Amino acid sequence: LDQQQLTATVTGVQPNGDYIAPDIIPPLPGNANQRPHTNRKNRPGFGFDEHQPKIGDSSPEYLTLRAITDIQIKPPSPTKPSIAQTRRTHIEQTLHTATYTHALPAHEPECPLHPPINYPQEWKLVDILQNWNPDDARILPSRSIYRGLCYLNFTTQYQTAVNYRNAEKPFVVRGDPSVDWTTERWNTPGYLETLLGEREHRAEYSVNNHFMYWMKRRDSSLRGHTKKKKKQTAAPWEPPTENILMSYPDWLEKATTPHPQDTTGWGAPDIPHWYFRLIGCGAMTHCDDGYSTEALFNELEFFEPTDERESNRLYLTKASDQKGIHCRFGMGGVIAEAHFDGSRNMIALLGGERRYILSHPDQCENIYLHPKKHPSSRHSKIDWSHRPTLDLLKDYPKFGSATANEVVLQAGDVLYLPQHWFHYIISLGDGEPNFQCNTRSGNDSRYHKLIADCGFQ
Repeated sequence: LDQQQLTATVTGVQPNGDYIAPDIIPPLPGNANQRPHTNRKNRPGFGFDEHQPKIGDSSPEYLTLRAITDIQIKPPSPTKPSIAQTRRTHIEQTLHTATYTHALPAHEPECPLHPPINYPQEWKLVDILQNWNPDDARILPSRSIYRGLCYLNFTTQYQTAVNYRNAEKPFVVRGDPSVDWTTERWNTPGYLETLLGEREHRAEYSVNNHFMYWMKRRDSSLRGHTKKKKKQTAAPWEPPTENILMSYPDWLEKATTPHPQDTTGWGAPDIPHWYFRLIGCGAMTHCDDGYSTEALFNELEFFEPTDERESNRLYLTKASDQKGIHCRFGMGGVIAEAHFDGSRNMIALLGGERRYILSHPDQCENIYLHPKKHPSSRHSKIDWSHRPTLDLLKDYPKFGSATANEVVLQAGDVLYLPQHWFHYIISLGDGEPNFQCNTRSGNDSRYHKLIADCGFQ
C-alpha cells in the first residue's frame, strides 16, 4: 500500500495534521491473525530495524499495520514538538484517572541534580500496608501513599535521571516522547488485538490473586524427604501457580469480564487470576523459541540496544548485556510477591496502573526470603496482603522493623529499579487491564555484599 492508499484506509484521518487522537484500528488486508509466528529460529524478514539489523519484525503484515497506525498516531518529531506535547496532555487526561498525594506531605521527595544521601526515604513497611492493603486494587479518584521516589521529566531533567541511575538509585521518568508514542498506540482500541492475533503465548494461572515465581530445582528436601529418603521431613512442595498457553483475546476477556464469584465489585482476591506474557528475544542466543514476539523491538524502540537515541542511552546502562524485552499483562488485583532481581531493570508502564512497594537491599533479613535452593528463591515467604498480626510478627519478628516506600506507576511512566532492590507489585483496576514491559542491562556490585550476607552468594 502506498501512502495515499494507507491514508484512505484509515477513515477520518487528516494526514497533514500535527496530531490526531487515536480511534479504532481498521482490520488489515487479508487475515493478519494467521501470519507466521516470529521466533528465534525462523523469523520472517529478520533484520528490520535500521539501528540493530539483527532484531525486530519486518514481515509485510507488521509493516502494513505500523504504516496504517503511524498515519494516525504520528511518531514524535524534533521539528514538531507540538506532537509530543499534545500526546502527553492526551495521555494525562484520558489514562491518568487518579491522583496520589503523599501520606506525609512534609516528606515529599526532593529531587536535586544528584540524589541526596538519604534518598529514597523509607517508612515502616507495616504502616504502608495498613494505610493501603494490597488486596484493595481499586483505582480511586484520590489516595495517599508513602512515596519516596522522584518523578523526573525526560526533557527537562534528563541529566538528573542519568545521575540517579549512575548512583544506582530508583526513580521514575515521565514525558519521554518515545514511550508516550508506544503508550498511545497500545491503548488504541483494537491495536494489540490486531498485533497479537489469536496466537498463543505463555501465561500464568493462579486460583487467587497471588503470583509467586517458581522454578523446579533438584533439591530432594523440597520434595518432603531427606537425601537418603528414609523419612518425611516436610510437606511436599506444590507449585503456587500453573504455567499455561493462551491468546491475548482470551486473556483480555478474562481480565475485563466480572467473575461470578466476585461479590466486591472490584476484584476479590480469592478468585482465579491470569497473568499474560510476551517475550522479545532480540540478540539473545537462548530465549523463548516458538513463543517470542520480535515486534516488541519495533514497538518499544526506546528499549533497543543502541546508543543512537537519548532514551536508549538512559534505559540501557550496558546495552551489550541486554536480556531481551519482557512484557506482563495483569488483570486488576494480581500481586507479584516481593523479590529482588539479579540485574538492573527498566520498567515501562504502558497501560493501566501498577503499585510498587520498594525496599532497599539492606532489608533482606527483615523480609524473610525463601533460601537459595528453594523453587521460589529470592522471594519473601510472607504474604504482605495479610495485616501484620501478633502471630505473624511472632513467627517473623524482624518483619515489624522492615522499611519501604511506594509509588504508583501510570501509563507512560518508566521506573528504574537497581539490581537487588526488593519490589512487590500490585496490578490496580477493577476490570481495566494493565501492562508493562521491562528490559535488563547488566550488573552492578554495590549492593552485592548485602545480598550475599543474606544467604545469596
